[in-house]
Amino acid sequence: MRGADGNRVSTSDARKAVRLARTNAMAVVEQMINEPRHGVLDRASVSGFLLALHRFVDNLLALETGMRALRSEGRMQCDTLMHHQDFAEMLAEIMEGMESLVRASLSVQPDREIILSKMAQRLAMVSPQWTEQEWKDPYLRNIAQRLLGNVSTMIRMMPLDQAGE
Repeated sequence: MRGADGNRVSTSDARKAVRLARTNAMAVVEQMINEPRHGVLDRASVSGFLLALHRFVDNLLALETGMRALRSEGRMQCDTLMHHQDFAEMLAEIMEGMESLVRASLSVQPDREIILSKMAQRLAMVSPQWTEQEWKDPYLRNIAQRLLGNVSTMIRMMPLDQAGE
């Protein structure tokens, strides 16, 4: 895994960075909610998005634990790992798209609804494949379903600003 600077980052360091960023984001949202003045961001959408993101990260940790257990038991085959890598790449691509939209949410972006619609369509198209066929292990299949649900919730919560409502 590589950091923003291109240097290698350990999984432990990456987890710490994610926890810190998530905690900071929640603090900002709580501060925003407590402000008497209404801002540009929709409170419910931002809170819902961050809650879904929190659950997404929790499910990623559960997925990692389950895959490690299968590997240690010798039940994880090479072709299975390749399918799961495809799943991870698909999730990463959708999350990167959402990150771009979040970063640009306060600017004018007329195609944002089109982008969100394409993400939702792609997710709907691949969901049955990943949840019914590729995840042979019922525990991992359940986690994959929850991850896809988390991503779907985040897509529904966007755009985060009131102008997009």
